[in-house]
Amino acid sequence: MRIAATVLATIATLCIAVGDDLTTVTKESEAEFDVPKEVVAFVNQLIAKHPETKAKYAAIIAPLEEAFGGPHRVTAEPFIATEWRAEAGHRRDLTESNYEGVYLVVSKLSCGVSRGYSIPDPVVAKVTVTERSRGRVANNDEFIFLGSKLTLQFDGFVEV
Repeated sequence: MRIAATVLATIATLCIAVGDDLTTVTKESEAEFDVPKEVVAFVNQLIAKHPETKAKYAAIIAPLEEAFGGPHRVTAEPFIATEWRAEAGHRRDLTESNYEGVYLVVSKLSCGVSRGYSIPDPVVAKVTVTERSRGRVANNDEFIFLGSKLTLQFDGFVEV
């Protein structure tokens, strides 16, 4: 029962939207984050649930759908996050580490006219990532991870 209560409390505090702006989200965890996975999930959630982001995504896809014969002929592959720029640092005693980076999240588009021609213009989203991790060093100099705070900020779609 205690484990279930801990899990529910963790889930309740995991995702905190900053104000009413869903384009910036902060998560806290006692486990290390898989940052690329978190970034992709964040962009997918925005496209699905944030009206402004959903509209911008649709505006990017619409001309392609029109050019290639309708929405049934254009498909977007799953997003893939790629670290573009990053800065990392840590305290001398290794009890804290800070990461600030930018991820480009890319979805390749394809057209099903014949055998799945690739459309040269992918959908690219830009996400700024800040992660603050903390831990402690045990007696045997082993690092013990205590927790992390991850902030994701959607910076919009990028033209390539």
